[in-house]
Amino acid sequence: MIAPLVSTDWLANHLDDDNVIVLDASMINIKGMEAITYDSQQYIPNSYRCDLENELRDITSPLPNTFPSEECFNQLAQRLGIHSHSHLVLYDNQGAYSSPRAWLIFQIMGHSSVSILDGGLPQWLKEQRPVVSTIQSSAPASGTFIGKAQWQRLIAAQEILDKLTENTTIILDSRSPGRFRGDKAEPRKGMRSGHIPGAINLPFQRVWKNGKFKSPAELSELFKQTLNTDNQTEITTTTPLIFSCGSGLTACIILFAAHLAGYQQMRLYDGSWSEWGGNADYPLA
Repeated sequence: MIAPLVSTDWLANHLDDDNVIVLDASMINIKGMEAITYDSQQYIPNSYRCDLENELRDITSPLPNTFPSEECFNQLAQRLGIHSHSHLVLYDNQGAYSSPRAWLIFQIMGHSSVSILDGGLPQWLKEQRPVVSTIQSSAPASGTFIGKAQWQRLIAAQEILDKLTENTTIILDSRSPGRFRGDKAEPRKGMRSGHIPGAINLPFQRVWKNGKFKSPAELSELFKQTLNTDNQTEITTTTPLIFSCGSGLTACIILFAAHLAGYQQMRLYDGSWSEWGGNADYPLA
């Protein structure tokens, strides 16, 4: 069983393993938090570039972050030398900002042997571990893994509309409280303010502590406190959960945290508020 989260100690000890592939899933555009900046480019040795902004998204979509097609995903996976037996370790230069998005993409494409480096590059640097100034864009030999998307792990706006009257599914929104309430304007011009009716706010920073993910026990307690807003509804780890944010990125952070806490039925609303808030036909609160 591959651990969803690995420590810097673990990676340092397995960095040269033949089946371990380290992927840097850092993004240039950071929203919703103050970005960690660097004077120069730094990467964990043996890393390959996992480009979420240009390659692992559908660039033809009008929305800012949209899941890539199987074809685009497989082109990248093969170029990075990924096989079915490969253990992928993802990290980013903000800690765990964009690596959970990459983790979910690999999961939905059928590659389950994937972990996130807890604390990411900031933790690696804090411990004064070795870094390099360049990153590889392709492996010496092509990979053989062929992804097959499990699209049912995503949810579309129309299905959410249908579920709003059922009261059987909980929507978690990872945006800031101000954006969730509608007190703070959306960063995208012309976007409505507010949230999907019935959604619960869980800002993504709340699942971190000192730059790393909280422990499974702490996350379990956090989700219990967040979800149990109605004493008449029993929330369990099998309760269906939908995750949303501004553009489908930070929702993956709290989705991954829910996975660590033991939740089992989780779906991402990939369009998130970029789609819902941009369509006057969808209700808002």
